[in-house]
Amino acid sequence: MEQKFTEKFKEQIGYFEGVEEVLNLSALNDEDYEELSDDEKENLKNNWISSSATDLRKEVRIINEPNSIFDLYRKYLRFLEWEENGEKEEEKEGLIILEPEFQRDNVWSLTKKQELIESVLLGIPLPAFYFSEDRNGNYIVVDGKQRLTTFFKFMHEGMKLGKNLKALVNNKSIATHEDFEAKLRNKFEDFKLICYIVSSTTSPVIQNEIFLRVNRGGIILNKQEIRNALNQGKSTRLLNNISQNEKIDFVAKKRKKDQYIALRFFSFYLFRKDEEFISWYMEQIEKQGIDKFNVDVLFDLTMKYINKNSQDFSDRLYTLFCEAYDKSQIIFAKLKRAQFSRGESRVVNMNIFEVWMYLMDSIDFDEKSETIIDSLCDEYTRMINDEEFIDKILYLRDQEERINYRFKYVEGILERINDR
Repeated sequence: MEQKFTEKFKEQIGYFEGVEEVLNLSALNDEDYEELSDDEKENLKNNWISSSATDLRKEVRIINEPNSIFDLYRKYLRFLEWEENGEKEEEKEGLIILEPEFQRDNVWSLTKKQELIESVLLGIPLPAFYFSEDRNGNYIVVDGKQRLTTFFKFMHEGMKLGKNLKALVNNKSIATHEDFEAKLRNKFEDFKLICYIVSSTTSPVIQNEIFLRVNRGGIILNKQEIRNALNQGKSTRLLNNISQNEKIDFVAKKRKKDQYIALRFFSFYLFRKDEEFISWYMEQIEKQGIDKFNVDVLFDLTMKYINKNSQDFSDRLYTLFCEAYDKSQIIFAKLKRAQFSRGESRVVNMNIFEVWMYLMDSIDFDEKSETIIDSLCDEYTRMINDEEFIDKILYLRDQEERINYRFKYVEGILERINDR
C-alpha cells in the first residue's frame, strides 16, 4: 500500500518517491527487508532473543573494553598524523574516527564541556561509549562523539575552564591537561571510560540495530547515516563531494537523502557494468553464506568496494555521475518537466533516477545532438506512461525481479536509440 504524506510534511522531510525506505527506522534490515511482514520481522528478532548465549555470541560480538582517556587520545593523535601525512586508506589502522557527521549540528555549549572536565576530575562515572570497529582495528564513534571531542580538544588545543578549575591552571584563559599539576594530570589521563566495541565480524544487519538503539544524541539515525558511519573512507568522501556540488540538486541534502539515492545508482551501476565488482561481490556473499539477493548487502559492499579501490577509481565514479546528471538535465529541459518524475508529479522518483542516470551514462550526446535528444524525450514520455513500468517503481521496489525489469527496460531504450 502506498504511503501518504501531507504536502507540508513532504516539504519538511525533503520528500522523494522512495523516501519511506529511509524514514522507516524500525527495520533490522534494509530496503529489501521492508517486504517482510510484521510477524516475520518479529520472528527474526525473537530468534536472536531466544538463541543461546553461545549462538548469540557468534552473531553479535560486542566487547566490553575499558579504555583510559589517554588510550583513546593516542588513537586520535594517530588519526591526525594519518590525515596530515595524506597516507593511503589501507594504512589507516588503529585510529579513532570522530566521524560520522550525523551529530554535527548537535554541538555542546562551553558550559557543558566544562562540566564534563569537572566530572572526570571529581571521579564521577560517565555513561558508556560505543564504537564500531572496522577490519583494520579503527574505532568509529557510534555514541559519545561530543564527549570525546571535548576531551581531545581540551588535550590537543586547550579550552577555557570553568571558575572551579581556573585556579588549578594558574588562572590561564586557555588551558590543556598539561597545565594541571602532575597528580591531577595523571588522574585525568588515567580516568577509565566504559567502552563497548562492536566487532567488525558482527553482521551489518545487527550493527544497524545496535546503532539505532544506543544513539543518545537526540537524533535517531537513518539508514544512510548508519552506512556512512560503518564505511568511512573514499566512499563517504565520494558521496559528500556529490552532495556538496551546488550544480547537482535533485532531492534534499539534509540527513543524507541525496547520498542514499546516489549510492543506489552506484550500486546498481557497478552490479550491472563492472566485471571486477561483480566477481568481488560474488566472493563476498559466498563468504558470508548469503544465497538470496539483498539490497542491504549490495549497498554495504558497494561502499566497501569503493573504499578498497584507488582514488582514481573514486574520481572516475564522481565524473561519471556528474556527466550523467548533466545529460539528464538536457532531456528534462527539453521536456519542460520536473527531473526524474512521473506523470503530473513534480517529485523525484528514486527508481527513475537510478535507471535514467544509468541510461545517460550509456549514451554519448550533448546539447547539439538534436536527433538523440528528441528520441530520448519520446522514450522518457513512453516510459513514465507505461503502466507495468510504473507498477515496478511504486510497490516492492527492491525485489530482485523488479530491479532487473527496470534496468532491462532502459537497456531496451538504449538498443532502440543505437538502432536509429
